[in-house]
Amino acid sequence: MLDQLLSSAQGPLKELLGQFQGIDPDQAEKAGATLNQSLAEGIQEQVKNGDRSALDELLSGAETPADHPALGALNSKAITDITSKLGIDADQAQKMVQQALPMVMNFFNQQAGAAKGQGNDLVGQITSALNGQGGFDLQGMMKQLGGADGFDMNDLKELGKKFF
Repeated sequence: MLDQLLSSAQGPLKELLGQFQGIDPDQAEKAGATLNQSLAEGIQEQVKNGDRSALDELLSGAETPADHPALGALNSKAITDITSKLGIDADQAQKMVQQALPMVMNFFNQQAGAAKGQGNDLVGQITSALNGQGGFDLQGMMKQLGGADGFDMNDLKELGKKFF
């Protein structure tokens, strides 16, 4: 569920990661997918353990700085995953994650802020789904993000292109 949302940031993420020295387009794509998977797994694990800080920050509607406390464990997990799965040097992976993770978080913050302004509780819906309390309606959530006209993955991808 979170991985579906996070994968919509793949295009801008691949572009950002491709700017790092020694990272070819294929590695950038794989690193982006690994980062998104790591972020989704990390947030899900935190929520299952009663810690909603990263999820709340992901959908806060406020800009997430690179040194935000909620990103600490997520940074570590992403760096470990990128180095172990892709063989990228740990220092390079750290630099990549320090730029990419806040970018992904902020990618969703803007839309979440708009939804929050309309009275939609996206954090509550995702938390309930992660805790096994009812199903997760991705299409319904995307409609909430977009208001009356709806908002689909293509809209989210287009939005990302405007920022990155």
